Amino acid sequence: MGDVDGGFPSVADTIAAVRRELGREPNAASRLAGSLNNLAVQLGAMGRWEEALAASQETVAIRRELAAARPDAFRPDLASSLNNLAAGLAALGRACRNCLCI
Repeated sequence: MGDVDGGFPSVADTIAAVRRELGREPNAASRLAGSLNNLAVQLGAMGRWEEALAASQETVAIRRELAAARPDAFRPDLASSLNNLAAGLAALGRACRNCLCI
C-alpha cells in the first residue's frame, strides 16, 4: 500500500502495529479491519483509488471471516466495508464488471 501522506501516517503505523498482534491478541483482526477501512476511506479521499481498493479488499476479507464466526457482531461492519469496496470499484470504473465479487 505504500506510505500514506497528507497527514495520515498514524493510520499506517497503527496497521503495522496491529498486524504484529495478530494471533496474540483476540481483537486484533477486528482492529486491523477497522484500521484498514479507515485507510481505504482516507486514500479514496486523496484520489488514490488503487491503494484504497487494496485496503478495502483486505478489510472485506477479514470482516467476512469475522462475520462467519459471529454474524450478529460483525455483519454491520461487513456491510459497511462492502459499501466502501463498491464505491472504490465504481471510482475506478469497475463497478459492473466486479459486482459479483462483492
